[in-house]
This record gives sequence, C-alpha cells and structure tokens, in this order.
Amino acid sequence: MRKTLLILAIALAVILGPVVIAQLTPSEGRSLSGVSLRETRHEEIAFRNQRQNIDLAGMLFVPEGEGPFPAVAVIHGSGTSVRDNRWYLTLTQYLQQRDIVVLLPDKRGSAKSGGDWRDASFEDLATDTLAAIEYLEQQQDVPLTEIGIVGMSQGGWIAPIVADRAGDVAFVVSMVGAMVTPGEQLLFEENHNLRQMGFLPGISNSNCSLGVTIEPTMLTTNATSPLRSATIGAIQPPWLMPTIPIVSSGTSCCCAR
Repeated sequence: MRKTLLILAIALAVILGPVVIAQLTPSEGRSLSGVSLRETRHEEIAFRNQRQNIDLAGMLFVPEGEGPFPAVAVIHGSGTSVRDNRWYLTLTQYLQQRDIVVLLPDKRGSAKSGGDWRDASFEDLATDTLAAIEYLEQQQDVPLTEIGIVGMSQGGWIAPIVADRAGDVAFVVSMVGAMVTPGEQLLFEENHNLRQMGFLPGISNSNCSLGVTIEPTMLTTNATSPLRSATIGAIQPPWLMPTIPIVSSGTSCCCAR
C-alpha cells in the first residue's frame, strides 16, 4: 500500500510539479497595442440575412474621397465578436487608409446582431457573409469597383464556402487560417497551451491525445449536418481542469481563447 502511494506521489510530482513551478514563476506580461474603436472613422449599418431571417449589424469603414473603391467583407474568427477588438480594427484602419472599403460585421449573436453563433454551422455563418456582400452590392452611397472577403482565423475556413456560393467574389484572403485537419489543429493548439502551463512535452502530448476526441462526421463537409459549429475551446481530460465543450463544424474548427 505504501509503495503504491509512493509511486502515485512521484507520478503526481512529475506531472504537476513543473506546472506549479511555472505558475509560481513571475513572467513578463505581454502588452498588446493597436487601433481602438474611438480612433476609427466609421458608420453604423444594418442588413438582413434573408436566407435565415436574421437581422445583422456592423460598421462600414469608408476611405476619404469620392471613389470608386474596392471593398471587403470581414469574416470573424471563432467565438463572439466585440467592436473594440484591436486586432480587427488595426487591419480595418490599414485597409481604409489604402482606399479600401471595409464592412466589419457584428458576428451573429454579438453586439447588435441577432441570431446565435453557438448553434450555427460554418455553412450558416457563410450565409451571414453572403448577406454582407449583398449589402455592399445594393448600397448606393459608396461606388465600388469589386468586392472581396477576408477570413480571420476560423473565418479562413468559411471564406471558401462564401466564395463558392457568391460566385462573383473578386478575391479571398485568409488571415492565420489553418491549413491542417481539425484533429491536427486541436492537438497542436492544446499541446501548446499545456506546454505554456508548464507540462513537460511527453505529458502534454499524452494529455492532448486523451483529451481531444472528434467524431468522424465532424471531419467532413456536410451542409445539412445537424452538428453545431463556430468555435472550439481547449479540450482537457476532466481530471486536469474544467472542460470547455467541443463544438463541431461541417468543415473544420479552431480553438478560441
């Protein structure tokens, strides 16, 4: 009995010891800089996803001058969207200052948009961007030469769906969109997260392999699939820490933090 307890204590020390040390060791905090919402020049817009009867909203960033201009509709990454996201706004301002109109929507279920991204598939979210493109095509205030789409992170998986269905998209940009399978994406991300917490390499790999499970049907494109999509959180074994539910997609997935 004592031998068993001793072995268990050693195992726990090997597994959790580095984590405790890493958590207690002071680390340099990261400071993120970028454009804030109050620094931008934009106008409020509202449009409707007629395909799924959802009222959507967002912001339209128009360059100075009379135009005509090229335009882009942005596709959000995983999770909810907030308007004062410096990552998005820095990109938006960069494009606006280079004579490109940017439609930055509120993701469905976020800010002023209706609906709920939590139970939406990639195909569902693609219809929101199709509605954004139609808004740009139909508005009369700003003359446009062409319309493209920019998929951010998880939006990089949605962008090709939009381009295929829209037919007249001038260009597609995928920013930090993954080019691997969902299983590879999850394993890499969670392994990295566990390593940051202090877990040793072999242990973090084992934890990921045990914690990340995906049904085969999640790995194929299926527009009629009832499986939910939009975001995937970190997947850990229940004994390690509280589990954030996995949400599948018809095409791929990514992790949200």
